Amino acid sequence: MNPEIPVKAIQEQMQKKFHVAVSKTKAFREKAMAQVHLKGDVTVQYSLLTDYVSELQRCNLVTTVKIDVYREEDPEKTTRMFRRIYVCLGALKRDFKEGGRELLGLDGAFMRGQYPGQMLTTVGVDANNGIYPIAYGIVESENQYSWTWFLTCLADDLDLFSNSNYTFITDRQK
Repeated sequence: MNPEIPVKAIQEQMQKKFHVAVSKTKAFREKAMAQVHLKGDVTVQYSLLTDYVSELQRCNLVTTVKIDVYREEDPEKTTRMFRRIYVCLGALKRDFKEGGRELLGLDGAFMRGQYPGQMLTTVGVDANNGIYPIAYGIVESENQYSWTWFLTCLADDLDLFSNSNYTFITDRQK
């Protein structure tokens, strides 16, 4: 009923309702299992990432999705680890190229939880002066390497070149 219930409250409810004393660690483990049941298992969701990409590209053939993965340093392990993803939906890309203004806003936002990171976004301005989403990416951290990777992917999608007339707006200071 309440996913944010404190562990202490779980212990008290079990005592009142069922007359059973539950240890703090048991209540904590059960709460964690309930949250996985409600929200889904994050590791399972990451394993479905390639299915998500396939479905995006099946629905719109010009959608661009780039996933950057790496292998652990141990040569015995064959598992690849997720580093970052870039997504530019084909319909949004096409429409922006046809009628968008040459103004792009860039921003990053923190993601918290079991797998923290940054979400990088690009928005444009459409013909009605409305905000128009163009692309987004999930990266390990907001640094020069991840922004360079994201902007390189964006430049490939929008056919930007060194003499393009685009204006970029960010919230970066100095």
